[in-house]
Order: sequence, then structure tokens, then C-alpha cells
Amino acid sequence: MLIHSSKQTRKNYRGRSFKNQDLTDADFSFADIRGADFTGANLTNANFNYALAGLTKFRIIIISIVVGILFLTAGIAAFVAMYVPTHFFPSKSKEINHLIAAILILRVFVNIGLLVITIRQGIAETTKYLLYLFSGMILTIPILGALATDEEKIDNFFGFLGISEAPNWAIWLFGKLRIFRSSKIIESVNYFLNGNEDANHIIDIIITLIISIVAIFVLILTLSLAVVLAEIIAEKWLANRAVIGILLLMAGIPIISNSFRSSPYPLIFGVIYIGFPCTLILITQHLAKKILAEDSKNIFLLRLAIAIGTVGSTCFKNANLTDADFSHAILKSTNFRFSNATRTFWRQTKYLKFARVENTILEDIKIRELLITGWGKDQEYIGANLRGANLAVADLNNANFRQANLSESSLKAAYLNNANLTEASAIGTNFSTAQMSGTCLEGWNIDHTTILDNVESKYIYLLEKPLPETDDRERRPSSGYFLPGDFTKLFTEVLNTVDLIFRNGVDAKAFMSSFQQVKDENQDVPMTIRGMENKGDGVVVITIDVPPETEKEKIHRQFLKFYEQNLGVLEEKYQEELQEIKRQINQNLQESERKYHIELAKREKQDARLEEQKNYMMSLFNQIFQKSTSANYLVIINFEGGNFETGFPVIRANIWSDNHPLPISFTGNLPANSEIPQLYQNWSQKYEQLREYHQNSGFLPRIKMKKQQTTNFSKKDIYQEIRELEKEWRSLLNNWLNEASFHKIEKALRTKFNPSDQVRLIIQSEDILMQRIPWHLWNFFSDYLFAETAIGLPEANRVEKLDIAREKIRILAIFGNDKGINVEADKKYLSSLSSEAEVVDLVKPSRQELDEKLWDEKGWDIICFSGHSDSEADGSTGYFYLGNETKMTVEELENSLARTIRKGLQLAIFNSCDGLGLARQFARLHIPAIIVMREEVPDLVARKFFKYFLESFAGGKSLYISVREAREKLQVLEDKFPGASWLPIICQNSAEIPPSFQLSVNSYQLSANS
Repeated sequence: MLIHSSKQTRKNYRGRSFKNQDLTDADFSFADIRGADFTGANLTNANFNYALAGLTKFRIIIISIVVGILFLTAGIAAFVAMYVPTHFFPSKSKEINHLIAAILILRVFVNIGLLVITIRQGIAETTKYLLYLFSGMILTIPILGALATDEEKIDNFFGFLGISEAPNWAIWLFGKLRIFRSSKIIESVNYFLNGNEDANHIIDIIITLIISIVAIFVLILTLSLAVVLAEIIAEKWLANRAVIGILLLMAGIPIISNSFRSSPYPLIFGVIYIGFPCTLILITQHLAKKILAEDSKNIFLLRLAIAIGTVGSTCFKNANLTDADFSHAILKSTNFRFSNATRTFWRQTKYLKFARVENTILEDIKIRELLITGWGKDQEYIGANLRGANLAVADLNNANFRQANLSESSLKAAYLNNANLTEASAIGTNFSTAQMSGTCLEGWNIDHTTILDNVESKYIYLLEKPLPETDDRERRPSSGYFLPGDFTKLFTEVLNTVDLIFRNGVDAKAFMSSFQQVKDENQDVPMTIRGMENKGDGVVVITIDVPPETEKEKIHRQFLKFYEQNLGVLEEKYQEELQEIKRQINQNLQESERKYHIELAKREKQDARLEEQKNYMMSLFNQIFQKSTSANYLVIINFEGGNFETGFPVIRANIWSDNHPLPISFTGNLPANSEIPQLYQNWSQKYEQLREYHQNSGFLPRIKMKKQQTTNFSKKDIYQEIRELEKEWRSLLNNWLNEASFHKIEKALRTKFNPSDQVRLIIQSEDILMQRIPWHLWNFFSDYLFAETAIGLPEANRVEKLDIAREKIRILAIFGNDKGINVEADKKYLSSLSSEAEVVDLVKPSRQELDEKLWDEKGWDIICFSGHSDSEADGSTGYFYLGNETKMTVEELENSLARTIRKGLQLAIFNSCDGLGLARQFARLHIPAIIVMREEVPDLVARKFFKYFLESFAGGKSLYISVREAREKLQVLEDKFPGASWLPIICQNSAEIPPSFQLSVNSYQLSANS
């Protein structure tokens, strides 16, 4: 544990710029980072223990000047609020006009009342009321002016009513209303502004009231901002001394004022001039203290002050702070706006409330305090947004997290005993070693990314409230306690399901329609209905089986949306049909018979609806009990060492199903086989002859051109010999794989899978020949039409991705050296996606141009290369050619490519020759997937494959199915290009899920779905 020492020397990074730098795992503990700029930086796992952030001394001086100006303005505003209403009253009279004094005191109390209302209701609400008042005045004054009239017209009006003479009060009242005429108002305003004592008192009252209100609002704004800024830069002592200074100023101004000295009763006016402004200031200071305490009614003033106080301070705007540690750091005046604070550790930080935290979970005061203190025992967090919160070792016993969002949070070693996680979202949440005895987990949302390792739990509850008329909350285990590991085993099944909760029963017809709509929306996600459970009191839970990697939140959200829509449509249709029956009865029957027949028709309609529900419910039950006809599987066959000369002594096959996170494992071995290397050598020689023939015929390959050689063989001979070798390949490969020591692996595969299952089969081996073998000729793939093979290295890893939002899928299309080939067709195919994807073309770029594009801040989802490439014979290194025949390797772009992969690069497509060397180099950078050609590829074959693949992949089909379909469509070209359908191959990182490419009108999704 890091122990702070006040004598520890701070590393000095004041004012330094780290903008957009990659500072992963950087150590800034005990550092002085005041004024440092970390905007857009990657600070994943960075350490800021006891760091000192905030403003530099120069910035503090500037803000101190601003504070002084604000305090002075507040004092002047307070004096104006009192001085203006009294300045125009007679000063030389020896008698006090009691009416004037009463009006003066009334206006003072109006000002004080305005402040009190602001404290209780908030400045925004007070402003709304005043706008209503001013609007009423604007509407009322013209009406009053219009009612003003002379004595003759008043007499005529009363004469019309039968009264011979108008009353004196009416004549007086309508005569006085003339002051509201526009000419009189202008005249009175002129008198008022010139200090003329003949100004109309009503107009005087209105004008001075408006000035007072404006002054009050200036006082509130300036003094509140000044107090908060003073608190930020110098804590309470500066604010308190400044307020005392303003009070002394308020006392001094009246003493030296001529109005005060010339007043007939200076003592009374002294109380008014000094007492009331000071009262206004003290009340406003109380409001400022409430703002400092984060009063929700005036929170915008605090945010405005903090925004001013963070200008030029330490800035983490848009930075990636994933898993960063700020514990015990001083974060006053620090800018964290729009930063990615996923699992950032804020424990025991200081002055975080004076930091800018917009668009982070720190905006919520209660959440911020929880993250700082780690104390949430017995607290309510219902519906709270805790996404990405770091609550490691936090005390959350008895806390209520009902419907809270805990996704991607860290609750490692947290105390969650007797906590309520009903319907909480915990996708990607880490609960490892947490204590969860007595925790309620009804309907909580978890998936395969939720970590439940070593959770300490004696028992849990599956219901928040007991079943009706019982105290049964579905305790697990029903009696006794969990043994170590039992908790994780219990929820293994939950990781592969979506629970749909219906609180008022379930409409079977609406459910079945919605289920079909969700399946149509997610065609690549096999899903089946596992079961239905009646929880009592109208609560029904239906469980849907989905693959572990499925985005369950999306499925759940889609289903509820469709269900509500379908339920509304069915109810509306039912009511329309019922009304039509009533209308027909009303037309055809007498009054005495109508009521009976309407009731009869209603019962018949209800019976028909119940029968329909029964039929749909039976259909639902049938789906629950029937076996799923389609599922997803991942198979990795790892050849652990060995070669064709000595044999492969250890072959391990792991099978992952779509409803279980752990694999089934089988082992086997294969004997030595010298015929396969010899067959490949013979086939390679014939393929080289075919390439020379194509080159002579104008069918150029996508490889750097070789010098033409004199050929003395015919087209017919080459084709015939290659076809014979292809037949030999199929026979030799299947005979080898039918060895008893390996056949048990194939038998296990065939026992496990249905013909309609989608199977991703990855061959892992360091032997380059194992990667060149046409594995699709294995008889297994003939029987499983939705299976496809890929190659991979035995070691696989994944890199942590940066959270970079992109409005569209981004494709970098690189068109290299095109000597003798047509890459325009590839460009055309990609341009067809430009309405929904952002496709950036890079034509014959230089080394520097390509590197610059790879460093693009937005990152890329797919990289496509079209042009010439080749690989070393041992497959260790690959080369691709840019403009001016610039020869490039992956290692020469290692930094930019690694960064691009971290920014979310999912797939690289090298539609060029002999790409296994490129695939190996990319694999070592841990790219999720790459598609290359095993051998030299004719230009026409490359173009056709690219077209077929994009059509399938952009249409939403999985990567593996898209490659298989595109590869098989090449078979039609094998009359001219034997072996065309053999060439494309996926190189898969087995630690990553292959991406799928789904385009829609308004958005895109590049997801890891098989």
C-alpha cells in the first residue's frame, strides 16, 4: 500500500503538455501536475497517487483579481438595490412623509423576500416568477391606460346605465388612470431620470422596483461566483475577509454620502442605508454557502464558477482514464470533461467537487461521494448510473442497487452482503472475491464478460419480495450454505440466457410475434426459448438461450419494444372487432334484445381470444421443449509441436458451445507423413507453371512480376495434371486424418454438432505447411455446410481496446502498386458502401503517407489492401508493394499498426498474392482477424473473391460464412484457374471473437458476433 509522506519530493510536471500521448502505465504518483495538459491522452492504468493537480500560481493570481472585481461588483449592486429607491425622495423637508417611508420599507422587504425565495426555490424558479410578473405588467399598463377617460364620458356612461350623475369615486379613479397613458409614462420617466421631485410616485415605484430587482440578481450572481471562486483558490478565509470588506464598504458609503448627511433624520436613514444592504449581502452569502454545498436548485452557478476556476488548470478532457488510480490526489480546479473514467479509482481524493466532471458519472453528487469514500452501506442507489465505477473493497452491505447500471464496474473484494441487485445490469462487471451472502439477484443482467471468480457467498435470494402469502424468496441453496465455487457454478447457466419478466401475465400471441421479430433483427444470433416460469401474482419469467458473446442488453431492449408494440396492436384490433359486432347488433335487433346479444357477443369474442391464446401458448411450449436446430461452435485444433517427418505427438481439440463458457477437450495424435510435403511440392511446381502460362496469356497475378520464362508445356497438360493432384490431395489428406489416433477427435466433432450448426474451426500450428494445406478438402466440411476453417498461431492474446466512438464504420482502402492488374474494380466494390460506411482511399501511397493514415485519431475498423504482395518461402515474412514499388513489411509499420489495433481495428484484408507471411506478422500484433491468399492469385480471381465477400459480409453474415460462400463461388472459375477456391484463408486470433459487419440506415455496428 502506498503511504503518503509530506516530506516526499514531488516530481515537477507543471504546465507540461502530454496532449494525445500514449501514457499507458505511466507513474505520476506524488507529482505536481498543476496546469499540465493531458487532453486526449491514453492514461490506461496510469498512477496519480497523491498527485497535486489544479491551477498554477499565475492562474491563481488572475482568478484572484477576478474574485476581487466580483466582490466589488456585489457590494455596488447591494448598495444600488437600496440607494436608488430612496434617492429621489424629498431631503429638505423637516417632516417625514410616512407613506413614502412605508413604501420604501416595503420595497426593501420585497428585495429581502426575493432573496429568501431564491434560497428556497432557486434562482431559475425565481426568474420564472419575475418573468410572469413583468409580463403581467406589460399587459396590464396599456389596459389601464385605455380605461382612463374624462368626466363627461364617465357621466355619459353612467347615464346610459340610468344613473343621472357619475359618483365622485368613479370620476377620481378613471381620472387617475391617465398616468398609465404612454405620453404620461414617458413624461414621468423623464422626470425620474432628471431627479425631478414632480415624478409620478407610481411610475417611480415601478422603475425603482425594476432597478432593485436587477441589482439583486447582479448581487446573487457576482457574490455567489466570488465566494465559490474564493473557496476554490484560497478556501474560506479569503471569502470571509472579502465579505467583511464589503460590509465595511456598505457602512462607509452612506457616511460620506451627501444624501445621508442632508437627510432630516440621519439616524433612521443610516439604518436603512447601512442595515438593509448588509442584510442583503449576508443573505446572499448564505445562498452562496448553499451553492457551495451543491444545492441542486442553484447548481448551475456552482458549475459556472468551477468552469471559470478551471481555465488553464490541469486538463484531462477526452482522456482515457481506464483503470487509472487517483487515490489521495488533490484535484481542485481539474478538468475531467468527457473523459473515459471506466474503473478509475477515486478513493480519498480531495476537492473533487471543485473539478469539472461533465459527461462522467461524477456529475451525480451521491455517486461521487460513494466513489471517494467507498462507503455505501444501507444507502439507496435505485436506478443509479454506476457504469464503469471502481468500487473495489467498498462497503455496500445492505445497499439497494435495484435497476442500477453496474456494467464494466469493478466490485473486486466489495462487501455486498444483503445488498439488492434486482434487475441491475452487470455486463462486464468484476465481482471477483466479493462478499455476496444474502444478496438478492432477481433478474440481474450478466453475460460471459461478467467475472464471478472466487465470490464468497453462503446463500443468495432470487426474489426481491416473497411469493404471495409466503415468506419464500427462493433462497439458493434451499438449505445449508454454498461450498466454495458453488456460486459461480450456479450462474454459469445465467451467462447464456436472457430473462424476460412480465409483471401482468404474458400474451402468447404478442410474445411469439415479438420473438420472431427479434430473431429476424439478429439473424446471426441463434436463440431458442429455454423455459417459462410462473412466479405468482401475475409475474411470468421466460428464459431465452443465446450464445455467450451475445449483446444481451440489446436483445432484451428489442424484445420489450416489440412486445409493447404488438400488445397494443392486438388490443386495438380486439376492441375494433368488438365495436363492429356491437354496431351490427344495434342495427339488426330491437332495443329489448340488444343488451342480451351484446353481452353474448362479448363472451364469444373473449372465448375466441382465449382459444387463440391457448394455441399460441401451445406453440410456445413446443418451442421450449423441442431441441434447438442450430447453434454456434468454436473448435480449436492445436498441433502442439511435431512435424511431418516425426509426426504430431500431441493434438488437442477444444470445443466451445454457444451455451457454455468452458470448452470440451479431446486429445489425439497423427503419425509422420512424408507424402504430404512431397505432394505440396509437386502441386506448387505445377501451380508455378500455371502462373507462367497465365502471365503469358495476360491473366496476371497480384504478385511482383517475375521475368517470363520459356515454356514448353501446353495449357491442357497443366490443367489435367493440377486436377489430378487436387484429387490426390483430397484422398491423401482424408486418409491421414482417418488414422485411429485422430479419428476419435473427428468422431467427437460429429457427435457434438448438427448439420445446421455454424462451426468455426481454427488450425493452430507453427508449421508453415500445416497452414498451406487445403483443410477445406477434409470430408468433415462436406457434411457441415456452415463450417469454415481458419489458421492461427498456437499463442494468442488480445490487446486492450481504446474506447473511441465512430459515427460510421471506417474502412482504409490501400491501393498499392497496380502494374499489370486492375484494382479499380476493388475500389468500385468498396465505394458501393460509402453511403453507410466511411471509406478512405489511399492510392499508391508513400511509406510516410500510409503511416500517417494509420495514426488517424478516429482509428479504423477494416483495412483493405489491393495490389502486389509476396512472402518468404518459410512464411516468416511478407511484403506488400506501395507506390513506386516501395517494398514494405508489417514490422516497418509495427507502431502505427499496433496503435490502430488498439483503436478498434477488427479485420485486415490483403487481396493480393501469397499473404501467409503477412498473416503471421499481423498475428503477432494480435489483430482479431485477417484474410489473405495462400498462394499467388490471378487478378480476376482476386477481384471476384473481393466482390463476393463484401456482398455477404456487408449483408450481415458472419466472417466465416462470408469467406466460405465467396470461396465456393470461385469454383466456377476453375475451368481457367484450377485451385481458385483454395486460395482465400482466414487467419484468426483465437483470443478474439471474429467481427461481423452490419450496416443500417442511421448507424453501423462492427461487433464481435460469429
